[in-house]
Amino acid sequence: MKSLLILLAFSAFTYSPGILLIDIEMKNDIKTAEKFTIEDCFKKSFPVYVDDIKAVAEAAEEMAKTIDRNDQCEYSIKANHTTIYLKKDCKKTQGFSVRFVTKLENEKTYFDFELVRNEKDRRLAQQRLLDFASYLSN
Repeated sequence: MKSLLILLAFSAFTYSPGILLIDIEMKNDIKTAEKFTIEDCFKKSFPVYVDDIKAVAEAAEEMAKTIDRNDQCEYSIKANHTTIYLKKDCKKTQGFSVRFVTKLENEKTYFDFELVRNEKDRRLAQQRLLDFASYLSN
């Protein structure tokens, strides 16, 4: 009985919500939540699993490097439940777009946002990715 009480007390203190609400404009602090709602989406939040945050930040940094090293018109990096997609307009303007997509398992839905939209300046696209990675790491 005593061990059961200790286990219950321990689990109450170690519980952490499964989702982080990321401000896609990087102006507000990252918040924790138990689930992601449509209201969160309208508030310009993006869901990332707590356990995935480090992998997503590292993938954003890797994608910034990939812009220089990769000649493919489309490329993706998977960071657990979140995938980062790079799309380069290889035919016309050489613009870069970067989209983040998270799959929420319990709702079986996908949420996405475009961090970089048709940016012609490669360095600005890379800087935006590095700023986002830094924001996620803080």
